[in-house]
Amino acid sequence: MSENPLLEQAAERQVRLANEFQKAAAELTAEQLKAAFDGAVSSAPRRDEAGKAFFEPHPARRRTRAKDRDAEDVAAALVAFSAAAEKPFWMPKILPTDDDHTFEFLDHRIPVKAKREDKGVGHLDLIGLLDDRMAIGSFKYVANDATRGSTGDTPLRALLEGLSDLATATASAAAMRKELAERFGREVSEEPPVLVLIGTHRYWELARKRSVQKGAHWIKELERLANELEAAAGPTVEYLGLDLPDTPSFEIQEGEGGEEAPTFITTPRLTLAWEATAGHVKTRSKPKAKTELKDEIVLADPDRPPRPYKTTESYEPGDAIQHQTLGDGVVQAPGGPGKIQVLFGEDRKILVHER
Repeated sequence: MSENPLLEQAAERQVRLANEFQKAAAELTAEQLKAAFDGAVSSAPRRDEAGKAFFEPHPARRRTRAKDRDAEDVAAALVAFSAAAEKPFWMPKILPTDDDHTFEFLDHRIPVKAKREDKGVGHLDLIGLLDDRMAIGSFKYVANDATRGSTGDTPLRALLEGLSDLATATASAAAMRKELAERFGREVSEEPPVLVLIGTHRYWELARKRSVQKGAHWIKELERLANELEAAAGPTVEYLGLDLPDTPSFEIQEGEGGEEAPTFITTPRLTLAWEATAGHVKTRSKPKAKTELKDEIVLADPDRPPRPYKTTESYEPGDAIQHQTLGDGVVQAPGGPGKIQVLFGEDRKILVHER
């Protein structure tokens, strides 16, 4: 087993390929994922033991590579927007029976390395509070007008890397909770931290377009892994989307100290990563057997007076009906589920009933 088994899995070829990752997700079990998570917690760097803080003032200069700058800017804008808002973000309900939850972004790009030799995780994308529970935000940014995402950046890889981030935070959870309380004045629950995997609307949209099954199969598998992982006393995982209405969605303003301050042009909104029914794969139904029309003629039952035809009524062979356009007819036999065969003169027609 590697120093961080989750990152080792995330680097596997099958996990990174758009046409293979859903198969890799289907083969992955919650037990395997929990074992890898526990291994990542054991090997995680302990920044607090090295006497280093997690939440430090961000330098004015931007240190990231050009391709990562937009993602970092949006993460910084989320923190600034959350701090200025009168209320935290509302968490979207997955089920109508769910309770209301709020999400508050507190900081972005949180360093977690204890020493230079630490490999794997260099920083956490976002940290916040889900109600009063510490939440680690793993963030995937793709601009609204992008025609493709980053090569190899599949949702399964995002989940594995997000769980690696969560493992790092879990290893130092007590120290991080204490520092959150001191720096931000927040009381944080003693519950284990939760992973909130956030992707922009375009990120999830492109992930579904790249998939052979238009996203249905891998969504089902990711939902399964999250549910089974929590049931196996593993970590909690939430999948969210970030709706940024404008293109571009943010602008760079100058802060009070002359530093760069990314700011949203319009209000961002947290959503579900996908609609609630997205993971339900529709199976093709077998073709219905054609109903054979009977040759024998059923005469009208004289004991049953003719009735006006209505789709909501129920009819049996021998019933005489009066149709507005077809005229007088006699029900001959069932014509399939919710249908009847009716003889009008010499013409047989299939009509619906019991609707």
